[in-house]
Formats: sequence, C-alpha cells, structure tokens
Amino acid sequence: MIGLRLYLRSRHVLPAFGVVIGVNVAGVAIGSAEFHPTEDSAFGIPWLLFLPVVPAVAATLSLRSPTDTIDRVAARPLAGWRSAHLLVTIVPAIPGTILLNSVLAGPFGVMSGVRNLIGFTGLALLSAQLIEGRLCWLFPCGWSAAALTLGDPRSTLPAWDWPVRYDDDFGAFVVAVLLLLSGAWTIVRGTRERRHEEL
Repeated sequence: MIGLRLYLRSRHVLPAFGVVIGVNVAGVAIGSAEFHPTEDSAFGIPWLLFLPVVPAVAATLSLRSPTDTIDRVAARPLAGWRSAHLLVTIVPAIPGTILLNSVLAGPFGVMSGVRNLIGFTGLALLSAQLIEGRLCWLFPCGWSAAALTLGDPRSTLPAWDWPVRYDDDFGAFVVAVLLLLSGAWTIVRGTRERRHEEL
C-alpha cells in the first residue's frame, strides 16, 4: 500500500480527473455546434467529436514520472499500476462522451465519440513514447487538425481521417483501436522523458 500511495502522490491523478469533469461541463456548453470546412459546405462536423482530445492528453500527461530513472530500475514492474492509473483517469470520460454525443442528430453520434476517445488516447500514448511525455498532445492535436480540414466523412478511402468519419464506418473504428493498442507500449515502458530534468 505504501508503494501505491507514493505512486499516486508522484503523479497528477486528481488534476487529470478534474480535467475530465471540466471537459464534460464544457461539452454541455458546446452542444451540437458544428464546424463547416467551407461556407457552402453541405455537411458539418460536430465539435463534440474533438472534445475527447482533452481527457486523452490529460490522462497521458498524468502518467509522466518525476523520477524516470527510478521507475526504470524499480524492483516491481509498474505496468499494472500504469494500467490502473490510465483506467481511473480515462474511464470517467466514457459516460460523459456517451451522454454528450447522444444529443447529436444525423450520421454522427455515440459511436463516433467513443471511437475518438479510444483513438486520441492511443495517439497521446504514442506521442508520449515516441517524442516526449510533456509533448503527448502533438499527435492528437496534429491529427485532429488534419482530419478536420482535409478529411471527408463520406470517403470510402482508407480511414486516415477517422476522427471525422460517420458512426457506421467500421474502418475508422478499427484504426482507432489499432492506435490504442500501439500506444499500450507506453504503459509497459513509461513515457519518454529528458534525462536532464531529473538533475
């Protein structure tokens, strides 16, 4: 229990949980507002689809270790604690995502919101592992911007723009799950951190 208490104290679990609650409140204010790529665009993309970026990044940021070297030489592997940590911070975002997206009409809905939460979490974990823990927002934000401006929900091409695809796009869901599975290595190894930060 002492080890778990020290682990929780060294991470920012409660602030991450607070961010998730705050995002749900913000989602109520956003409502069904849409982004239209052009003024004469025939379709709009609900802003709610991109709200999951925030809890995904907050949960991944809280995985960062203030003592990366100690984590790497720990007597016990921390993968179990990191898994529980990620679940505690990201699972509360699921009910909020479901409730917020249930008010959307048309081809976007609950499935799109949950899919994006899964995919953005995977991207944040990948960014934290491949670049750096504090920069875990790069992949989710960059991919969101590309999908929002260049993506087409009606496309039948491979779902690189999965964040803007319709609920019934199975390929988009598969891509999101694959991203999460790819990011799972971060749970095993931990986020990449600069060594000089520990001095």
